[in-house]
Amino acid sequence: MPSGRSLPALQARQAAWCACLLACTDGSSGDANADSGTAEPAPLHAELGDANNFSYTAAIDIPSRPLAARTDAWLSWAELTVDMLGHPFHAEEVTDVALVVFSSSQAEVEAQVAADDVQQAEVSLFVTCEPEPGAAGCWLSDFGLLGTDVDLEERFEEDTGTWMLTLATAQAEGRAARYRRLLFLEPSEGSTETVAELADDEGRFEIAAELEALEPVPLAAGTGQTVSWAGLTRDGRGEPLDLFKLDLLTLAWIEGRGLAEVEASFLDLERDAEGLYELDVTGRQEAGLDELPEAPGLIAEGLWLLGLRCGTCASPMPRFLTVLEVR
Repeated sequence: MPSGRSLPALQARQAAWCACLLACTDGSSGDANADSGTAEPAPLHAELGDANNFSYTAAIDIPSRPLAARTDAWLSWAELTVDMLGHPFHAEEVTDVALVVFSSSQAEVEAQVAADDVQQAEVSLFVTCEPEPGAAGCWLSDFGLLGTDVDLEERFEEDTGTWMLTLATAQAEGRAARYRRLLFLEPSEGSTETVAELADDEGRFEIAAELEALEPVPLAAGTGQTVSWAGLTRDGRGEPLDLFKLDLLTLAWIEGRGLAEVEASFLDLERDAEGLYELDVTGRQEAGLDELPEAPGLIAEGLWLLGLRCGTCASPMPRFLTVLEVR
């Protein structure tokens, strides 16, 4: 893990001093940097723009289970070992279980989930379940609204909308629960099935991220750097960006891997980073990297990625992600 080293900054100053000395001794005039070919010093402040942002496409194929209509059913996640990102999953990590009914179709819900753009106006019912201690499942009859029984099994009928089971894990206060698994349930008059089980080999989030085409952000090595994102207008999908939703700044340091390797395993980025630092930036549009708890100074080694996220959104994707060109 990097620490706040000043060697790269010292080397940069020595190179600039030598270039100036050579320019002065041979009698040349004008811009010493231009004459010597030395790069312009990296700044301590960066104005982030849309050209610095990565791009990505996302998709998810949510599995569906037919179940007997108007019948109590057991919804189980006991056999799951990975979540929808392909990361290790343990049943005891589930803290939030809900059933959501949408007026839109399954395909429309899948597209909205992938884009983190679920339309609340299309939600006709939202009920929750608190699993029994040690249980890795819920009965339909266990779901209720604010602790009130709603006889959900009686409402479980054909043509009542798109039913979706959600499993989530609570995060730090002020941040949305992180979705771990999703499953469509289909009430069917022709089905006698009363058990729906989630499986490892389906329902994965698929991401194609592009980092190599963005404009890296130059920043000086060491400490004291600041970044501003007031000028951002688009997210990684090219959609309009709401700056007020950006409440979490992240800095990741990766050693021994290039951009192509990071793209290939993008969903593992934060888990596999040698250093990962986070800062709450709620209501702000500028921050100093020195504010990141326990963050080291930037060094001109490895790969630095700066991200901006919506901590109150369920999507695992950052709204903004760029490469820092540290020198």
